[in-house]
Amino acid sequence: MADDSPPPETVLPGKVERALRYEFMCKMGGPPDFRYCNGEWCKHVENVVIDDLPFAEGALRACYRMQQLVQKDGTRKNVVAKVSKDPNEDKNTYYRDVQAQACAKLWAVEYNDYGVPKIVDFVPAYVFELVDRPGRPLIGAEEFIEGVFQKHNNNVGGTITGMQEERATPNAFSHFTWEASNHSILVCDIQGVDDCYTDPQIHTVSGKGFGRGNLGQAGLNAFLTRHKCNSICEHLGLPLIGVKTESDLSDRGGTPIRGPRQGIFQ
Repeated sequence: MADDSPPPETVLPGKVERALRYEFMCKMGGPPDFRYCNGEWCKHVENVVIDDLPFAEGALRACYRMQQLVQKDGTRKNVVAKVSKDPNEDKNTYYRDVQAQACAKLWAVEYNDYGVPKIVDFVPAYVFELVDRPGRPLIGAEEFIEGVFQKHNNNVGGTITGMQEERATPNAFSHFTWEASNHSILVCDIQGVDDCYTDPQIHTVSGKGFGRGNLGQAGLNAFLTRHKCNSICEHLGLPLIGVKTESDLSDRGGTPIRGPRQGIFQ
C-alpha cells in the first residue's frame, strides 16, 4: 500500500500491543493450472503499534499507519493496516485477500522468468489478530512502499490511464496469467507503485475462490474483450486477443504452453 503522503515517523506514537500475524505460504500442488493456489497458514507472535486515525480511506477500507517491532532493540518496520469499514464483514475476507496476493506474487515470479523488460512483484501481505483488544479483531496489513500510487486495470476489464499513457507491463502481466494458467485464472486489478503491486483480484472460470471480487466468466470476458495486446504480449509470444462475443469467449479451450525459460507460448 502506498499513497502520496510522507512515510510514517521513525517511531509511531501509541501503545504497543500484542498481535498474531498470519502469513499464507503458497506451495505447489493440485491441478497445474492452479499451481499457486494451495498452501498453508503460518502464525507468528508480534508486537505492533497502530495509529489512532486513518491516513486514507476507500469505499471498503480505512488505512492506518502501523509499525511492527521486529527487534528487541526497538527496531520497527513500517506497515499499512487495512481495516474494513463494515463491522459485519465476513472475517474470512481478510484471509482471502492475503491468499490472492500471495498467489499473484508467485505468478509474478513466473512472469519474470521470461526475460521481460521490467520485472514485477507484489507487496507481502498478512492478516493480524489483535489479541489485546476486545473480540480479538482481525485486520489486513502489508509493507509500506513509498512512491506515487497508480491503478493500471480493474476487475471488470477497464484500463486505467489517468494522467499517464497506458503502460504495457501491467496489462501484459494480466494477459500472461490467463495464458500461463491454461485459461483457468486471470490476475487483474493491477495497481501499485511502479511495478510493485498490491490488492490484486483473481478471476477463475468457476467463479469460486478469492472473494466477492472474483467475477468468474463475466470478469474474464470483460478483460478479454477490452484488452489490447502490446509489445510485451508480443515479446512473450502470447496469442492475440481479438474475440468479440461472449459466446466465443466461453467456447475457448485452453492453450498448452511451455514452461518458463523454454520459449514462447506459441
